[in-house]
Amino acid sequence: MIIHNNEDSRIQYEINRMSENKIVKKFSLFDTWEYLLFSGVLIYFIVFLYLGIARHHSYQSYMDLALFDQCFWTTIHGSFFYTTVAASMGMSDFGVHNPLILLTIIPFYYLFPSAELLIGIQCFVVALAAIPLFYIGKEYLGRNGALVICTAYFLYAPLHGVTLMDFHEFAFAPLILFTCFYFFLKKEIFGFVISSCFALMIREEIVFIIIPMALYGLIKNNFYTNERDRLILALTVLLAAFWFMISVVVIIPYFNPAHRYFPIAGHWGGNSVTDLITLDPLLKSAFLFELFSPLGFLSFFSPGILLTAAPAFIGILYSKYMVYSIVFWHQALLIPAIFVSCIVGVKKFIIKKGYTSRWNENRVYGYILLCSIISFLVFTPSPLSPVSIYREDYTITQHHKILDDAISLIPPDASVATQNDIGSHLAHRVELYLDYHPGVEYILIDRRTLPLWHSFEPNLLKYLDKYTRIYSKDSVELFKIDK
Repeated sequence: MIIHNNEDSRIQYEINRMSENKIVKKFSLFDTWEYLLFSGVLIYFIVFLYLGIARHHSYQSYMDLALFDQCFWTTIHGSFFYTTVAASMGMSDFGVHNPLILLTIIPFYYLFPSAELLIGIQCFVVALAAIPLFYIGKEYLGRNGALVICTAYFLYAPLHGVTLMDFHEFAFAPLILFTCFYFFLKKEIFGFVISSCFALMIREEIVFIIIPMALYGLIKNNFYTNERDRLILALTVLLAAFWFMISVVVIIPYFNPAHRYFPIAGHWGGNSVTDLITLDPLLKSAFLFELFSPLGFLSFFSPGILLTAAPAFIGILYSKYMVYSIVFWHQALLIPAIFVSCIVGVKKFIIKKGYTSRWNENRVYGYILLCSIISFLVFTPSPLSPVSIYREDYTITQHHKILDDAISLIPPDASVATQNDIGSHLAHRVELYLDYHPGVEYILIDRRTLPLWHSFEPNLLKYLDKYTRIYSKDSVELFKIDK
């Protein structure tokens, strides 16, 4: 039976939630839904850890994994996040951004210094984000709805890009921002402030999400009515703005006085304001479709929550193609707002339409699952879909073993210049360049893939007359400088 009065619908909906959540946990710390959730987290972690490592060993890891692996390696050897990978810059990565969250990884990296560790941490924190997401869903939709939303999260194609593309600090965004939203929506103000402080440690651009979130709490009618809480929200806005200024005026210039700061999109940004719309409109439309269609566009039923990510949306769309592609990682900033607005939007939709019976609720959840499954099959950048075009990216071949052999000939303390798809396998050294660098001792190229990366390594082939080829097999060539 469909109830058409919205107030009656709301009351009936809350009764259903209270009835569902009264299930008593007997002889167990967690209930069945939570065990299903934890199983999903574990499965996602194991599957994507395997894929991430396979991708790395099939030489499909690129500049950023090399950069961060070198940063951690140089840190435990006495040079704080020093890297030569990005444009041969030869400085701390903190001279580009302020990712304090990465300091928490140093003890683990000290024990297990490897790119595989970074891949594993990324998979773990992305999978773990489903836990705060579940509890947000439970508050609004009950356990069944929360489990459906988490299933959609695990199937979410843009999340797979975040998980599999190299290693980035933005991978922490879903876990910490979902936690922020959980405390924010429950009006637990101190939990929100503490989680916001952790969010600001991800990278300085996170202020463009924390500030809109706090402002939303101040502006929305009858949301935060306690004067103390409103004052704390206002102070959170000021704290976030202050942290951004400290980052770009003090911390980043300290490590790189000559650096010009670019938020979110970095040097990929557009050239004029009109580029937000006119630059690659079809690609941007496809990107937005891939973000919202897996949840059946239900996020738009809660525009207020969705608008907390508006500055991040603008920063990403005011960019070039590598930023607004789900194959990459920038959408990690958008995923929390998209999913939380979907949760709140589903509740609004059910109440507005009077779909308060269990049958009608299940129809809505079935619609979300159907959209998620279809989107996963069509869009995932992983090899898990039967129609995936990415399977070769995860297949280790004899050619890759030849590359391993060539790398084994390079002394661990030697300077190396190589190409983008090889660099992450040579990061444990002080000097690694993804372009020619004067005086570099070794040059390693793979002529099969070098043309794909000519924009990154335009000079690798220009100075080979100064080198002697010491290894050549199946288009893999290693050169040593002439003394």
